[in-house]
Amino acid sequence: MGFNIDKIPGINKIYKSFSVERKNETQEVFPLNGRKDELTISQKAIDYQIVNKGMKAIDQIPDIREDKVNAIKEKMDKGLYDIDGKDIAEKMISGKFDKKI
Repeated sequence: MGFNIDKIPGINKIYKSFSVERKNETQEVFPLNGRKDELTISQKAIDYQIVNKGMKAIDQIPDIREDKVNAIKEKMDKGLYDIDGKDIAEKMISGKFDKKI
């Protein structure tokens, strides 16, 4: 059973009285009078963008410098890596006491 809207009495008159005419043209609602849209970014937002780019760049840097680690491993395997324990201790201590508290 099909439905035909034309069979409802008077419905066509109602639809025709409320029909909307389509237009393909646009109309300027708020005239610009030669002005252009502007966007202003605050200094805080600019700083945030710079920090955000920096953080992304830092994320790209590996945590372990594989080239350095591999060079030391190679020297250790060959028995050529010789380091004095006093040098390590001095660097550890000097690094801690250089900072202001």
